[in-house]
Amino acid sequence: MNTSSKKAYEAVLKELAEAYGDEAKARKLLESWRWPNGPICPHCHNAGEKPISALEAQGATQSRVREGVYFCGACRRQFTVTVGTVLERSHVTFSNWQ
Repeated sequence: MNTSSKKAYEAVLKELAEAYGDEAKARKLLESWRWPNGPICPHCHNAGEKPISALEAQGATQSRVREGVYFCGACRRQFTVTVGTVLERSHVTFSNWQ
């Protein structure tokens, strides 16, 4: 491994270590890698032709919506960045996948 590729490798490792220290940062990093141009529905592959919106708790209700849950306006299904990946249905946190 030459010096320039080793430095690039070290930079990627540093970015991963910083990102995976916090769950929200890790999710955002994974989203930026998987969807560099915005979320794409893994169920129907809608890339924005119909609205894709991030779900949030409604008003004063006590319902909790996890961060990173999206709703597809085309197929009307919910999804996260991990749907369709090896991380789907894993109960292991992002920080423990490093």
